[in-house]
Amino acid sequence: MVFYYPIVAAVIVAGVVVFANVFKGGLAADMLGQASPTSAPAEPAMPPLVPEEPTPEPTATEPPAEALASSTGRLLPYRANGRWGYKNTSGQVVIQPRFSAGLEFDGEAALAAVNTTGEARYGLIDRRGDWLLEPVWEDAMPFSEGLTAFKQDGRWGYADQEGNIVAEPEYDEAGAFHEGRARVRLGDKWGYIDKAGDIVIEAVYDSAADFAEGRAFAIQLGADVERPVIDLQGEQVARLRTATGTRYSEGLAMVDLNEGKFGYVGLDATLAFNTTFQEARDFSEGLAPVRQDSNWYYINPEGESAFEASYADANVFSEGLAAVRAVGGKYGYIDVQGEAVIEAVYDEAEPFIDGSALVRRGPERGIIDQIGQFKLLYADTETNAE
Repeated sequence: MVFYYPIVAAVIVAGVVVFANVFKGGLAADMLGQASPTSAPAEPAMPPLVPEEPTPEPTATEPPAEALASSTGRLLPYRANGRWGYKNTSGQVVIQPRFSAGLEFDGEAALAAVNTTGEARYGLIDRRGDWLLEPVWEDAMPFSEGLTAFKQDGRWGYADQEGNIVAEPEYDEAGAFHEGRARVRLGDKWGYIDKAGDIVIEAVYDSAADFAEGRAFAIQLGADVERPVIDLQGEQVARLRTATGTRYSEGLAMVDLNEGKFGYVGLDATLAFNTTFQEARDFSEGLAPVRQDSNWYYINPEGESAFEASYADANVFSEGLAAVRAVGGKYGYIDVQGEAVIEAVYDEAEPFIDGSALVRRGPERGIIDQIGQFKLLYADTETNAE
């Protein structure tokens, strides 16, 4: 009967396997009944799920990403607690105030200063407020055509918006770039350099004006005073007889006729019309502000009054608007037809640039758009930081 033992063993093994599979499938409780109260609970197959912590609401000091101030477009200096920072045209802070001086951004760079040795030193910052060039310059001028004139060791040179030196500091005085030329003084004579820093018109003039429309006014003193109008290569293209020229705009240049009289000349340096004025400014958008007695008004290129209105002060047009001040009143803006567009409520008003203009209203300095909406930059109630 020995042969029965293997069969019995096989049956027992098969039963154990079936029981194990059933127990694994979760039917053991049904087959065996309720577990004893003293039995240890079975270990769960997975740890229990823990509810996620709710995301905290953004605080006032940590604004959500969509509320961050935009650094694109025009960035303007503003002052707080004696330091200068930058805001955008929506009035939002882009760069916190930490500079002793700051100039408006030009492209991707701005000139800013800090006091390192008791005196201000200028450098270049980017739109995050980081230094592109550490502050080492004694002085600097606003960018023109992508270059700034800077002062170092008492002399002037030029650099680009990344701080690369274009012209070494070797000039006694330096001007802004216009049409690829900047006037510079060596000793007591003026000449012109190009944007590569090379002298293109020798320093032989006792006075020199900025280029505009391919021409510049200059003066050479001597037995006879020469007043040439030169081109970009320094060649004389016209000559003034007695007047002192400024610069051309829209084919006309305001000139000082001496004895308190001002007029306008054409490209040939002869008077465009015979009317003279006690004060005059450049033509822009077809009009120029001029003064007779205490009244400012606008003329057209023929020298005629453009519309029936006069002001205590009048400025050149930019982007279709000009700042004017009524007698005993405030500054507002008019269009080229002389119609009031922005109410006269400002103590100071600057030209429009890229759709906005800087203004002052009492102690408040801000920016307005072309329909007159005002955004505060800062209150002008403190002095610059030392």
